[in-house]
Amino acid sequence: ERQQHGSWVSGLLEVGGTTCARLATASGGETLTIDLGRDGGYLMAVMERGAGLALPAEPVELGARLRVDGLRVHEGRATVLPDGQGLYATFHDGLGADLIADAMQGRVLRIRLGGSMLRFSLRGFTAAYGRARALLARDAP
Repeated sequence: ERQQHGSWVSGLLEVGGTTCARLATASGGETLTIDLGRDGGYLMAVMERGAGLALPAEPVELGARLRVDGLRVHEGRATVLPDGQGLYATFHDGLGADLIADAMQGRVLRIRLGGSMLRFSLRGFTAAYGRARALLARDAP
């Protein structure tokens, strides 16, 4: 049930017996995923691949700043894990509905994570988000 929306894709995902909707986009060696739950919450993660990465030996907690175009800065925290080929960062703390609302009206999401600046196009994000919410509603028990 995967569907393309501009730079984004949407579909359903089964994780540990729980169904969520996933939105994803890629830029260079980075992939951004947003997993939506039925409760309206979400989990956002970045996976980065590349030969020149300085990978942490152990999980580390980093500050993160996220911004859509020239809109407000969203402060958050990310847990960064080395995964053997790159890094995997999950975001938590302070990322809520305001960030999604900004993304729905913006063009580019910038994420500063430690010393790295990541950029993701938001072309198709609103359509992907709308479809993901509709898939969750349709698939509700």
